Amino acid sequence: MTTKIHMLADALGRPLRLIVTAGQVGDITQAPALLDGQSANAVLADKAYDSNALRAIVAGMGAQAVIPSNRTRKIAIPHDHGVYKLRNRIERCFNRLKHFRRFATLDDEAARGLAHEYWKGINEPNLVANIRPTRARASLVLRKEADHRVQKVLLRKI
Repeated sequence: MTTKIHMLADALGRPLRLIVTAGQVGDITQAPALLDGQSANAVLADKAYDSNALRAIVAGMGAQAVIPSNRTRKIAIPHDHGVYKLRNRIERCFNRLKHFRRFATLDDEAARGLAHEYWKGINEPNLVANIRPTRARASLVLRKEADHRVQKVLLRKI
């Protein structure tokens, strides 16, 4: 059996509500529950959410429905293409959730190895190329221990 996550996100792509259903449940069936009690200027959704009933719910919220018409609709309802481009924010939210699932399932040894790999590949080169060269101009320098606790604070006269 598979599952499906139905999500409502804010304008910045942060999750507001999640509903988990069986995988065969249609997307639009959960939309009223996700939108219940919400306020918005616009509701963005893909073609799977194109229905007169959902458009009425969105209108009842005082919001604009930015939903492309399903190709089975006899008369297409226009939508704002510029605003619709912002719908990718919920896709990015789902991708972030999937990305962090990878880390949540690591054992301790694998987590340490991955952290070391990230340090060597990303953080250390950034430190050497971008941060150390600015050290002479810094008015506040923090020296940290291996566990990231602050060991010493150096304050230069300004």
